[in-house]
Amino acid sequence: MLTVRRIYLYAVSAVSLVAVTWAVISLIRLILDGGVGQGQITGLAWALAVIIVGLPIFLFHWLLAQRLAAGSVEERQSPVRHAFFYVIMAAAATPFFSNIYRLLDNLLLTLLDGVRLGYYPYNMTTADHLAALVVWGVVWVFVWRFVQTEKSETPAQIINRGIRRIYLLAFSLAGLVMVAWGAFGLLQTIMEMLVGYAWRTPVANYTAQLLVGTAIWIGHWLALQRSFWHGHPDEERSVLRKVYLYVAVFVFSVVALSGGTLLLKRLIELALGASPSSEPLLSQLSTVVPMVIIGGVMWSYHWSVVREDAAQAPDSPRQASVRRIYAYLVATVGLVVTLTGIGGLLTVLVDILTDPPVIGLAAFRESLASFLAMTVVGTPVWWLPWRARQQRAFLSPGEGGPQDIGSAE
Repeated sequence: MLTVRRIYLYAVSAVSLVAVTWAVISLIRLILDGGVGQGQITGLAWALAVIIVGLPIFLFHWLLAQRLAAGSVEERQSPVRHAFFYVIMAAAATPFFSNIYRLLDNLLLTLLDGVRLGYYPYNMTTADHLAALVVWGVVWVFVWRFVQTEKSETPAQIINRGIRRIYLLAFSLAGLVMVAWGAFGLLQTIMEMLVGYAWRTPVANYTAQLLVGTAIWIGHWLALQRSFWHGHPDEERSVLRKVYLYVAVFVFSVVALSGGTLLLKRLIELALGASPSSEPLLSQLSTVVPMVIIGGVMWSYHWSVVREDAAQAPDSPRQASVRRIYAYLVATVGLVVTLTGIGGLLTVLVDILTDPPVIGLAAFRESLASFLAMTVVGTPVWWLPWRARQQRAFLSPGEGGPQDIGSAE
């Protein structure tokens, strides 16, 4: 019954707080955008109605929850309470960073004389963005102070530390995606800019995305890294951390290898006598080169973190299972690519031998280059992790035995 009561109190508090916050932001924006006029009556009525109804609901449930927490350590350490804190912090941080991105993007568009779109949310004013930043910033700090105060009073339970880890990893992942996409777009635009393509608007957009994404990623990822560097047992044994790292390693390795395969395919076509494209070289490479660079850099970084983790803290059995799944998944992908390449090469060879000679080798050039590139790239991707797992399987009493823990293939 206590858990049901907590869920009710904190769920109603969360919904009402988010609703009231957006209503306050809407009201401020109405006032800042030239005052409350005849055409804004509907918006004003909606904002005031939500505040008048929602604020008492929030205060009643939140103050009741606070009174219960003040008299009980168990209540303060409740996972439901901590989940409420981090859900609200996430709900506040998301529009906070989004409005920072829009402000920075607008500034760069102005400096670079780029094109600004005329519809929502691109047509919002600086005052609109600042209103959201201030209000959501106040909400985030309000909740964060409770988290810090209660963390200093009593040690957090394992499940509460897990909730914190989910919050940090979720924003680390979001920031990482923004960094990768922003860096990719910026590199692509710079390469195309050198051959005369329009660049002002995309440079502004991708630069803003890269800068904001870097702040989000580094800020949240370093919080997790500090816990690991300080030898916190929960962070060292975290399976979720390993899943995050291996997913990042896998995804960025696929990006880098895909770009490398496309680049190798084009080089093989040229080596087989294909005529150069009329498109400028930098434009031709504006997709594959950023894929190789961004994928390679991110792959190398996250793989180095995996190796450092293994050196500092040997993997637990569950963490070793994540490593094993990753190795077999990579080997499977590599094997599929390799077999596809070999099968395609055999098919092309049969076609060359059986089709009339008048067709010539030029008709098979693209297929031959594609399958040969897949074979060259896919073979090491399959063989290296497969050989490592095979060696460990024969040297260990069983996959996942003591010798398997902490290895870094």
